[in-house]
Amino acid sequence: MCIVVRHTDYKSDNGEDIELHGVKQWFRITKEGPVDQFFAVGGEDEEEQQATGERMPQIVEQILQTGRGIREEDLQQLRGTTAGVDDDNEPAPENVPDNIATNNVFDSWGYGGICPRRMSGAVNQNPSLKGLTQNVKPTFEKLFLLLFPFEFLKDVILTQTNRRMMDEQETVVLTIGELLRYIGLWFYMSSMTFDSRRDFWSSENSTMFEGCPVRLNEWMSRRRFEAITRALQLTDGNAPTYQDKFWEVRAILTAWNDNMKDKFTPGWISCLDESMSKWLNEYTCPGFMCVPRKPWPLGNEYHTIACGISGVLYSLELVEGKDEPQQRPRKEFEGLGKTVGLLLRLTRSLWGTGKAIVLDSGFCVLKGLVELRKKGVFAAALIKKRRYWPKYIDGDGIRNHFQDKPVGSVDVLNGELDTVKVFVHAMKEPDYTMMLMSTYGTTNEMGVEQRRILADNSRATFRYPELVYNHFQYRDAVDSHNSSRMYPLALEETWKTTRWPLRVFQFLLAVTEVNC
Repeated sequence: MCIVVRHTDYKSDNGEDIELHGVKQWFRITKEGPVDQFFAVGGEDEEEQQATGERMPQIVEQILQTGRGIREEDLQQLRGTTAGVDDDNEPAPENVPDNIATNNVFDSWGYGGICPRRMSGAVNQNPSLKGLTQNVKPTFEKLFLLLFPFEFLKDVILTQTNRRMMDEQETVVLTIGELLRYIGLWFYMSSMTFDSRRDFWSSENSTMFEGCPVRLNEWMSRRRFEAITRALQLTDGNAPTYQDKFWEVRAILTAWNDNMKDKFTPGWISCLDESMSKWLNEYTCPGFMCVPRKPWPLGNEYHTIACGISGVLYSLELVEGKDEPQQRPRKEFEGLGKTVGLLLRLTRSLWGTGKAIVLDSGFCVLKGLVELRKKGVFAAALIKKRRYWPKYIDGDGIRNHFQDKPVGSVDVLNGELDTVKVFVHAMKEPDYTMMLMSTYGTTNEMGVEQRRILADNSRATFRYPELVYNHFQYRDAVDSHNSSRMYPLALEETWKTTRWPLRVFQFLLAVTEVNC
């Protein structure tokens, strides 16, 4: 793999730029030049791009060829590139130690018998959909038109795609029905494996071992299908005056979130976690991230929130990483902290409802839980030492408190931050102490009886307290949604493309498919 560049310091005798090249392993691009000096891109159509395939960084090639996972040396190599790394050992920005005193937040042990969430009058509601006829089971089509931003699909995508098709001398106008049929064909094709999508329009008979089992000619010709694919446009806006690699997808991401906020009401408890969208080339993927803990660790990372009762994913935010343009206004609430702002933006549809949210250790920021509580949302986050204990948390002191307690013991550390009651609910396991920072919860026992075998081969039995039970019961809502979207077959793998904005479109379609 070789990188080719031009540089203003290197010119030929007649003043023309010289093309420099170097082996990628030893080549680092530290800063891009002006956009008008980029190499021209050839006018490949979608079919030619698919045949060419996505060029993969050397590190990705090695992972695919060997089947190994991400190693520490891989992370070090990626940190030296434009890729972002979301390592499970890295603390949240708000938890990096500073010189500000963090004492006197937690001051006493013992459960006081009061749960702020119950005191607020919140009840455990089930999720619901708006816009459906009662007592009538909706079809998949009805659900899709409800949960995907239909007005955006009709007013923006359809209109702009038609404009592009007219520029390419397509005389037949694309209708909303034909566009929905086109999307349906992608869903259909993603339910089976195939070598080339052209096989779906082949005139040759399929055999037990070759060819596709179905033909799509009666619904749409291959030429028409490819024409729509080439012409697909996701925005009616223009690129900003500064470089913004995400400008083509910002509108559709906002429309999707707004539509879910309008049409879906989550249940009483949700889970916030990360989702990955596959991509193999860091140089053609804005916001390229490596998240080693995920089954597919390379591509675009989304922070996502899903209803714990129904599993419906209802809010998401693309991680822009090192490609986030500095000229754009700061994101809403980011002045409170990067993690705090993210929590507030993703939970907007929960404000004032008294609902609860389960957070993993990556979002374990006490200030974030406090700001959520001020917005009428209760939360509990798993406490984990990521190089440092989270701010305000004396993890070693909590461990010492449980050192001589029997397995299954539960205790609560009480505190207050910004006039908000905060707690650490802790439970003794045989080889560690589980800790959860929270703004709600009781020590009521829930669920089935748990059994542990101790070092002396004796047995301990106990039941989880409420917060621990909620954590294990609902922590996998996002991961389960991701598994349904990606396994055994993924739309994002079926729809091979080198146009990155289409991958975002595919991701939203696949998320909506699982929601339906």
